[in-house]
Order: sequence, then structure tokens, then C-alpha cells
Amino acid sequence: MVHLIRFDYIQNTRAAIGIIAVLAVIWRSVYSNLQPIDDWLTYDFLRFERQSHLGQRSIFWCMMSPKFCCSWRA
Repeated sequence: MVHLIRFDYIQNTRAAIGIIAVLAVIWRSVYSNLQPIDDWLTYDFLRFERQSHLGQRSIFWCMMSPKFCCSWRA
């Protein structure tokens, strides 16, 4: 009897799709809360002043880094 469908392939594909779905939900939740995370990281954790050039540049790079990572193509 010839098996046209490999069940181990289907299970691996389902696992991969599940992992991708979970990672997409995590990415979406982090990305939608990026401003509060960046504010905490820059002003509370690193202790940069809000009006300083370094503080403003840090916020800029924290906000733009995920966009650069998503738009970069090999």
C-alpha cells in the first residue's frame, strides 16, 4: 500500500505553523506596546533625560529598530 501523505510531515508542518502563530502574537503584543517599553528602557532603566539629545536618539532607535528588522531583505 502506497501512502501519498506522510503524517510525520503534516505533524511537523502543524508544529511549525503553531510556533509561527505564537511568535506572531508575541511580536504583535510587543510591537503594539513599543512606546511604553521604549520609555521605560530609555528613561527609567538607562536614566537618560527626556530633553537630552541622547535620550531622544535612544527613543528614535528603539522605535525604528523593529521597523528596520521587518523591512530588511537578504
